[in-house]
Amino acid sequence: WLYASRRSPACRIALISAVFGVLMMWLFPFEFSSYEVSIKIKPHEAVTNSVLVKINKHSLDQLGREGERLSRSNYTRLINALNHENARLILLDAIFTDSNSVPKVDEDLVKALYNRTNVFLPCDFVDEVDPSGSPQHSPVPPIPMIADAAVAWGHAEVFGDVIRTISDDYKSIPYFVQLAAQKISSK
Repeated sequence: WLYASRRSPACRIALISAVFGVLMMWLFPFEFSSYEVSIKIKPHEAVTNSVLVKINKHSLDQLGREGERLSRSNYTRLINALNHENARLILLDAIFTDSNSVPKVDEDLVKALYNRTNVFLPCDFVDEVDPSGSPQHSPVPPIPMIADAAVAWGHAEVFGDVIRTISDDYKSIPYFVQLAAQKISSK
């Protein structure tokens, strides 16, 4: 029966399909295609009015610096402008681990953050050596008045394969984009 079935068109089609399938799995690993298939078959739900604020060198040169960072008054203006445009979610890639030399600047930023109930902030990290001599990569949260005014803060360091992997090194500190996604999905 095996010899007879080899000559049938259905067997040839099945054999060609099997060889094609194995070749495709070899060329395009299943772990990547399974990720993309899950994204494509998921019902489309657009997240509108979401903003990731990332400042580059050109923006720093044009808008004004405080050392190597954008001046906080610019962040205040930006948050107020996004509030006016009804931004649903703001991921602010800015580190606020120290107070501004002019207290009013921090107060204005806090007021803007309180007016916009959906701003998420990252924390900074500092390399230290613990008492046993082991190196530690410790989180430094935003200053309390700014951290309290934002919806949440978390780490923003992504390790390994950026598309699919978020390190488990900071289980006690949630990833700030993950916090934002949870807020969106809870509405």
